[in-house]
Amino acid sequence: FQLFNVDRFDGYEVLVRRDDGVAVYLNGHEVGRDNLVESADLTTLANVAIGGVDEVTPTLFSIDTDRISVGDNILTAEVHQSALGSSDLTFDLSLVGLVDAHPRNISWLPTGTKSAQRKLL
Repeated sequence: FQLFNVDRFDGYEVLVRRDDGVAVYLNGHEVGRDNLVESADLTTLANVAIGGVDEVTPTLFSIDTDRISVGDNILTAEVHQSALGSSDLTFDLSLVGLVDAHPRNISWLPTGTKSAQRKLL
């Protein structure tokens, strides 16, 4: 995504729904991990199975403004299942800009696209 006025926000939050484990990276640096061991690689299973309300409740990771670059930024995530034969997968991610520690509408332009998207939480 591209962001040209980084100082417009006091901070940022990533909210992610996952089934079962997740690691989130911004510009190559880890900014959040849940239900996944630190030493995980792409074949590592999540610590435990997630179900019920935990599957739809977002996990929040705070991001300092110094992690965001003016211009292009790359936000990535890897989702891990708790079992090889798992029958479902959940993943949903939102990036939210904060003003006075309150969520605000943030516009972002995914790299390679021509239209901005907006997300309000």
